[in-house]
Amino acid sequence: IEGPTTRYTAVPIEEFCDNKIRKLNEAKHELIRIIPRKKEDIEGYITIKGQDHILDKMRNMISDAKERIYISASRQVIEKFYKEINDTVKRKLKVVLITDESINIDGVMVYLIEKSEHQIRLIIDSNHVLTGDIDAGEHSTCLYSKKKNLIDLLKDSLKNEIKLIEIMKGKE
Repeated sequence: IEGPTTRYTAVPIEEFCDNKIRKLNEAKHELIRIIPRKKEDIEGYITIKGQDHILDKMRNMISDAKERIYISASRQVIEKFYKEINDTVKRKLKVVLITDESINIDGVMVYLIEKSEHQIRLIIDSNHVLTGDIDAGEHSTCLYSKKKNLIDLLKDSLKNEIKLIEIMKGKE
């Protein structure tokens, strides 16, 4: 405010937030423009540490899926991805959940089984896997890979788990 001395006034919170978001978007576009292009993913094994990093990787894997998603995790973990799962269903992708409590999401196949509360397994499009646990906050670890042998191993494991669930359901 002009006058004999400089005085300051607070900017309305909405304007302040809009300014910050605009600047972040400008920085994002500039980084995308100048950053070196990503090399092809190495088909090795990558350890992801920390619950937040693991959840971010899962979110990105689910959002980037092109054909199908298999998630084996507790309901507590799956609930964190409702938005991404619903978006995937809207894109007409196959979604299969193996979990410990009933979940009602239209267009999703759900199999119920007793699960370790923090163990996760995720297969995307039969070419990406993530497996591990997220029970220890920053000490949580998961293994991510595009290695065919690990993908096949986890696919067989999930198929067998689904068959076992169906057999047990038939005996009830």
